[in-house]
Amino acid sequence: MIPMADVFNHSDVNITCEVVTKSLHLMADEESSYFTNAKYMNDYKAIFKNEDIKNDSDFYNINGRFNRDNFY
Repeated sequence: MIPMADVFNHSDVNITCEVVTKSLHLMADEESSYFTNAKYMNDYKAIFKNEDIKNDSDFYNINGRFNRDNFY
């Protein structure tokens, strides 16, 4: 295993690491400090189980919302 600090210190490209908190991610409160455009563009289906998803908006929040305008 490689210590995470070494990955950050010796990387020659810009990277962004996102920490996903399942309960906060499903709420998708845009007023919260948890919410970032980049975080909600990624597809996080792999970390959520079927019982975590209660309705269609939950699926929308974990499926990714790529929007080119978020990059400008």
